[in-house]
Amino acid sequence: MNNTALGAVSNKKENIRFISEAHEKFYYEKLKEVLADE
Repeated sequence: MNNTALGAVSNKKENIRFISEAHEKFYYEKLKEVLADE
């Protein structure tokens, strides 16, 4: 069985596994909004 999850690595060397490209895109869009609100 192949693992098809997409991954991203942050500066803290934490691995984030995304179930799809759409999920990854959503995550980064929301992250930008949250950081902009601070």
